[in-house]
Amino acid sequence: MVVNQQGWQVITSLGVFIILALPAIHQLSKGTLDVASSTDATHNPTSMPISMVSSAVPTASTVPTVRAAVSSKQVAPESLQGAKDVSVIPTRPPRQWKGEVLVPVQTARGEKRIRPPVRQCQAHGGVRHADESSRPRYLGCVGGSLTGDRTQQRSTTGPSGCVKQCEQHHLTAMSGNGACACLVAIPNTLTRLPEKECKETAVYGHASFPFPLNHKVAPTLQEIDVFMFVSERLASLWTTCRMTNHSSQYNYNVFDMRFQTTPEEFVELIAPARPNPKIIVYNSCCTPPYALEHWPASSILVVSGDESARWGFSHKNGKNWWGPHGDQGPLPSDSSGNMIMPPHSTPFFKQYFSQKHVEVYGDAVRFLPLGSRTEFPDPEAGATPATMRQFIFSFMGAPTNYIRKYLFEVFREDTAVPKDQIYMHLADHWSTDPNDASTGYVNSTTYAAIMRESAFTLCPKGNSVEQYRIYEALESASIPVICHEGKYARDRLPPEIIESPILFVDDWKDAPKAIMELWNNPARLLKRQIELAEWYDKYMRGRVKDLEASLEVK
Repeated sequence: MVVNQQGWQVITSLGVFIILALPAIHQLSKGTLDVASSTDATHNPTSMPISMVSSAVPTASTVPTVRAAVSSKQVAPESLQGAKDVSVIPTRPPRQWKGEVLVPVQTARGEKRIRPPVRQCQAHGGVRHADESSRPRYLGCVGGSLTGDRTQQRSTTGPSGCVKQCEQHHLTAMSGNGACACLVAIPNTLTRLPEKECKETAVYGHASFPFPLNHKVAPTLQEIDVFMFVSERLASLWTTCRMTNHSSQYNYNVFDMRFQTTPEEFVELIAPARPNPKIIVYNSCCTPPYALEHWPASSILVVSGDESARWGFSHKNGKNWWGPHGDQGPLPSDSSGNMIMPPHSTPFFKQYFSQKHVEVYGDAVRFLPLGSRTEFPDPEAGATPATMRQFIFSFMGAPTNYIRKYLFEVFREDTAVPKDQIYMHLADHWSTDPNDASTGYVNSTTYAAIMRESAFTLCPKGNSVEQYRIYEALESASIPVICHEGKYARDRLPPEIIESPILFVDDWKDAPKAIMELWNNPARLLKRQIELAEWYDKYMRGRVKDLEASLEVK
């Protein structure tokens, strides 16, 4: 075969392109967002005190930054820009997995077929579990007086009779030394005693937590369709059914709509053909302007994946942010370069709180929690009291921020926290698959088990201070520890979280002392744990109610 000079030039150019593109392709394949953790099951928590954790942690300069391939703008056919003749809407045949039966949708242009729901989530109806978690249980060995203004003395002796009598009055029981007291409030004067020194003095009470809820569902509940155009990771709030855990009104049908349709076909044909109220979830990078301009009725927009809080804004240097790019994008913008939301697309909801979004969009923007990752197990019906947990605190994560290396240095030098009662592990690098042993992650099962045995969970920021780890800790009844870092946390966490019983510190150097002050006072620790669990249940119910009420108005 003879190749002329022009042919060689083409081949040479192609070769150079491939060589230059390899580093970028490698970066994309590595991924970047902050996964809250998880390693292989062979890791033994008790065999990894902090002093054994490697200090070879990537610095901020070596941590890969967030990148994603952004598809080119899709331009609607001319007929859609004017009369919107739906007969010419381009269609994309859905991917059909082997053995999968597609769901027919009767649209204005005939039958379309989409993949069936990947998850059907049932509302728990607000009914709490009536199992062992609601029974009094041993809360730990303490020292202190059984008398005082905040106690009611009882004549019954012995733990069983004492607990039974106090329970009739919905009070916590303390039994010891032949006496019984029902605590109106857990006194702060109690002190922790080693288990080996504990003879008769013990505390019993309702160390029960208000989640998860009972799975019995009223058959008459209405349904909401959730259409997701995001990856499995960003879809975890919906695919884990965390929203319906706190809903008493709706069951959710969760559809994965990726690779099935175009924005035009979806908003013009498929969405109107489904009679249920709709939640439409887009990645912040890829929210199609056409969908916003032609937003379907009875639908709420949810924007996910905006860790850097830049969706809808213009870069101060004129560079495009992800999403409809403020004054650099296809939609109108205000004098400050912020995208103006089409009225019919509001209110809209975002994951990852941002005070700037509140200042720009006011009440038109609401916020939803991240929830737990897809791999994190469902919350257990009962939780171990913080006073009885194996670890004072734990942290398991990836080196997505230099702060995490600093955190390891703080606790290496600290002498207040017993090293054999903490668990810290840093993965080799961030990965989308926490169950891939080659990444050095703690696998999901072990990760959850350690968190459920930790009184506190350290939550240093990764790509954002808001992270899945916070919600996984809350579901585990483990108290999250978060650093304010000046005004950063207040700007990037909802006010409800800032004001919650979560433990906040001004600097990570303050964390050991703050943690041990609570750990050494079992009464305060237990009180904080239960208050936090009750707050989280109330917070989640409020978020769900806001979302569902917004849908009802639409």
